[in-house]
Amino acid sequence: MFKILKQIKYNYLFFYDKILLGSEIMTITLKLSKNTQEKMIEYFKDKRRTKTTPYAVFQADEADTVVTLYESGKVVFQGISADIDASLWKQMEQKLNPGKKVEEKNSNDKKKKDKKE
Repeated sequence: MFKILKQIKYNYLFFYDKILLGSEIMTITLKLSKNTQEKMIEYFKDKRRTKTTPYAVFQADEADTVVTLYESGKVVFQGISADIDASLWKQMEQKLNPGKKVEEKNSNDKKKKDKKE
């Protein structure tokens, strides 16, 4: 399963870098269930940072993204490729919990809203 995630991410990043180099950093927040959190903990075990923010289960580096999982079940993806990483874990959440709606907040949505006003 993780090999498939890595291959999908590699394919996304290859095209992503070609098209969007120089993009701004974005922040995406998801609220995930316990079973998806456990998969994340397993996946990121070798990529963890030694220091974390308060109330964080872990903080890890994934290519151009910093991933922070909080005790509340919220996961914050920050970086140029945050949308790709968040999308992969959102899909994982939907696969493990069919029918469950995933709560998502995106910093770019707020910026677009602010520009309209």
